[in-house]
Amino acid sequence: MDKKTKIAIFITVFSKNYFMIEFPQDDKTKLVRIMESKKEDYIAVARCFNSFKDSDSWPGGFGGSFNFTEEWAEDSFKNADFSTLFVADALEDRTKMVGVCFCNKSSEIPNSWYVALIGVDPEYQG
Repeated sequence: MDKKTKIAIFITVFSKNYFMIEFPQDDKTKLVRIMESKKEDYIAVARCFNSFKDSDSWPGGFGGSFNFTEEWAEDSFKNADFSTLFVADALEDRTKMVGVCFCNKSSEIPNSWYVALIGVDPEYQG
């Protein structure tokens, strides 16, 4: 396997219900960005989700036998609050999305969000 660029993500747990996700500021932080409502990102997120199908990342495979497509991604995300959809691109190919961290606003706790989905292409895990 080729040596891939790794992006550090720190998850600090404060209590059962509170934690913080931090992307340390380094030369790889520029690879993390907010997902955009555009065809290229819909194609990329579908490819990224399909890469999660290995049983090491997701027991039973992410999404089972479902094949994520550009159309599925557009239908799922076209009305999303993109300010809470973080993605990571590969250093060697900025058009290749290799990780996601999707957050949802809490309806119970003001000014709070929770992680709805976090995943990384197995080739970039480490």
